[in-house]
Amino acid sequence: MKNILFSEKRKIIYSLLFSILFSTLQVIGYNCYKFDTAKLYSITTYLWILLITIITYIITNLIWNIPIIKSKKIKAFEFLFNKKYSFFLLLLLIIICWLPVLISFFPGNFSYDAGTQIRMLLFDVVTKYHPVMHTAFLRMTIYLGHAIFNSWNIGLLIHSIIQMLIMASIFSYTLIYLHKKKLPDYLLLFLLILYSFLPTHSVFSITTTKDVLFSGIFNIVLICYIELCTNKNFFTKKNIIITILSTFLLISFRNNMIYAFILFIPFIILYYKKNFKKLSIIFISILAITIIYDKTLTHIFKIENGPRVEMFSFVVQQFARTYNKDNISKENKEDIKSLFLNNSLKDYNSHLSDPVKSNFNTEELLNNKKKYIKLYTHLLIENPNTFIDSILNNTYSFYYLFDKLPDPNTKTYIELNCIKEVDNSIERNDNCNFKNNFLYKIVNSAEYQKIPLLNIFMNMAFYFIVLLFTSFYVLYKKKYKLFFPLLLLILYMLTNILAPVSIVRYAYPLLTTFPIIIYIYYQTKKDRI
Repeated sequence: MKNILFSEKRKIIYSLLFSILFSTLQVIGYNCYKFDTAKLYSITTYLWILLITIITYIITNLIWNIPIIKSKKIKAFEFLFNKKYSFFLLLLLIIICWLPVLISFFPGNFSYDAGTQIRMLLFDVVTKYHPVMHTAFLRMTIYLGHAIFNSWNIGLLIHSIIQMLIMASIFSYTLIYLHKKKLPDYLLLFLLILYSFLPTHSVFSITTTKDVLFSGIFNIVLICYIELCTNKNFFTKKNIIITILSTFLLISFRNNMIYAFILFIPFIILYYKKNFKKLSIIFISILAITIIYDKTLTHIFKIENGPRVEMFSFVVQQFARTYNKDNISKENKEDIKSLFLNNSLKDYNSHLSDPVKSNFNTEELLNNKKKYIKLYTHLLIENPNTFIDSILNNTYSFYYLFDKLPDPNTKTYIELNCIKEVDNSIERNDNCNFKNNFLYKIVNSAEYQKIPLLNIFMNMAFYFIVLLFTSFYVLYKKKYKLFFPLLLLILYMLTNILAPVSIVRYAYPLLTTFPIIIYIYYQTKKDRI
């Protein structure tokens, strides 16, 4: 009887905590979207939070009480999953489903930072501003096509095909792993359909951005940490090597991942004290390889660090917002103005830091640290709401379910561009021949928001909410071993507070690892306390 009462008390606490967090995120997101401020000093904000908390609490408890659906075996899955060549069957199936997208956007989507990375290669000014490993991957693929066939387009096609094969392989491996873990066939079928037909996956598979391979590697890493946390026989040489290398690759493909990983280490070591030595060897090895790799790039290959302004992205926004929105003294205005070149403060955009960040005088800040720390502290105390609003306006799209795209002059869903040859080099070309393409309208122009189901499963905020929902459920059920993989995802998303804008490519790991999140929820539901 006491156990039942204690369990119910835990359920009330954790479902209430999730409901409060969810309602707070949605109300703040709505306010930022509608009014360009979180309205934290408005009583209306808290009344809405209270109302939505009550509704969410009821729905959350209803969902947590839904029993597991007993599944029947799907005969087709015997053919797909129980053969020696199952991996290749799934790989082929996913690639076939993606081919129409490659044909539609032939020879691939040359987008985001790819143009800058190619120019860095062309003029031999590669820096760590973009992950060097991804820049090398671009060179290997796109330059290969140009070297052999004297065609940048064929190079982009080679890049698209190789990246498609890598991502389809990772997705196939993920599904086979979940099948071995006894995830029901009806869920596997649903997840296979998402991987095969969701435009987000197929379009990203041919898109030249580091976030694609980074997100795929995240699947491998999460599987490694699920095994580390749940498998008593995990600590074999093979498993340890795969964990070390996959985590190193994950860190190498996104600069901010190192912060998430360092924050992750103490939690898992404190929980698994019995395996302290073995875990220490794994984590020290990862950090050591990362440091050696970084120092090798610097001292042997002479690759310099990128602009230091990236680490000040949210600070830049806070200064710019304060300058433009608040009634501050002339002296403070002049101090802020001295940090920005080319009169760029007038270009402030509350959803995107790039317009002001690109003209931020980092040297001035670093050379006069005491002065600007004092200024920052003074303005924070004087205008805390402005500083908070600055961060929330830049990030609310990650968690607000009803955000509308495209955001004028800021972001689309997935940027779509093609190649333009310029003086034996290439850059992005906005005048693509697929602009009237139906899929282009769904993705680039965000028409998916008008299509049922797509408006859910292409919404990055949906996946973030599912992640939080699952995390609270796992904690309520005290399945802490299954919480750690989720924690790594949560910590990564928190590092995106440093991001210049909230866009789906930064949240793409949530979409690629969605099947793993579903498995964790299912496993927690299955193993009742």
